[in-house]
Amino acid sequence: MLKTITHYQQLFANHIPADALTPVRNQAIDAFSAMGFPTNKTESWKYLRLTVLREQAFTLMPTSTLDPAVLTPLLLADCYHVVCLNGALMPQHCTVPQGVSALRARLDESAIQTLIAQSDLSLSLVALNTALFQDGLVIDVHTKLDKPLHCLFLTDDAGALTTSQQRHVVRLGADAAATIIAEHVSLTTTAFFTNAVWHLELAERANGTYYQVFNDNPKAIHIDHCILNQQAHSVYQGLSFLSGGALVRTDLEQRFLGEHASCSVKGLTLAQEKQQLDQHLRLSHSVAHCYSEQFFKGLALDQSRLIFNGKVIVDQDAQKTDAHQHTKHLLLSSTAEIYTKPELEIYANDVKCAHGATIGQLSDEALFYLKSRGITDARAVLIKAFNQELLDLLKWPVLKARVSALFAVKA
Repeated sequence: MLKTITHYQQLFANHIPADALTPVRNQAIDAFSAMGFPTNKTESWKYLRLTVLREQAFTLMPTSTLDPAVLTPLLLADCYHVVCLNGALMPQHCTVPQGVSALRARLDESAIQTLIAQSDLSLSLVALNTALFQDGLVIDVHTKLDKPLHCLFLTDDAGALTTSQQRHVVRLGADAAATIIAEHVSLTTTAFFTNAVWHLELAERANGTYYQVFNDNPKAIHIDHCILNQQAHSVYQGLSFLSGGALVRTDLEQRFLGEHASCSVKGLTLAQEKQQLDQHLRLSHSVAHCYSEQFFKGLALDQSRLIFNGKVIVDQDAQKTDAHQHTKHLLLSSTAEIYTKPELEIYANDVKCAHGATIGQLSDEALFYLKSRGITDARAVLIKAFNQELLDLLKWPVLKARVSALFAVKA
């Protein structure tokens, strides 16, 4: 791995210009150099095989051009649109309300510098991103958006064996409301490495809905770390759909910073062939009277590996906390693997907290019942029924049809 670390040190030295964040970047590259990529000795990464990241030296992703004929069918109707290609904002293809801009143009803002300076450099992938990121989005919302903001992240053939280190900032002001759909689509069949960090900031009484759809090609690697801060009376709803990529890891680090706030995160995951799909959540109740909910479903087929770890921390001062976590996973192959770990860490004594986790297989009795009544694709029917509860949470028919197609498992 030493050779790979040296490679990223050289990328930093040769391609990252000096800016307002240079002191932080220097600390970040030093932190990454000391740690390298996580190994199975790192507790939160022990089930993932990161061999390709330790052995493949990805270069920085170049800029490219986009054919409108390719883009048009990917854009969701009745939405604002933000389009990024190979990690760079494409203004000519965007139709956005005021308050959306490229990150690199706003790095001189002290508020953005403060957010980035708070990066947890003990996390090696966050440290690598902090050192190497050059672009991303800043989305500021100060009102109630009348329609969703569709952020489409594309990678084309110019991105082969390259890495895109993206940094995104989303800030919802007091009483603001927005729905953001972040969709990742590959326009190439080659391997590439995306490493993204999101900052989501919800002010008092803000209402944010955030959808993630991962549909990268079967060779892609995608690491996504999200930092969510919620002030008093804010409401956050997150919904993720993971299906593509060779290796996908999503992390959510959430904090309640004001009372009477709520956070609901749900997701559906489909791992096939030799995919590795990993979801980690850490929800922190540090103030009283807050509500959190986690509800995730997953399916593992073939020789895939599906991992879920959800943790809720309730501090001593977080009385009247209401926190729930529930996961359901289907193991659909004798060679697939599922690892699920719910965690509650409670230091307050007046709370309502619960968790439940199940891993099972399709019922032989249910399969026999359907087949005995002439339903030849009984397995597919049961899998569709398992998925439907979360797919029905999608309110837009076009998006629901697109995501449903990703989770259609052949009998």
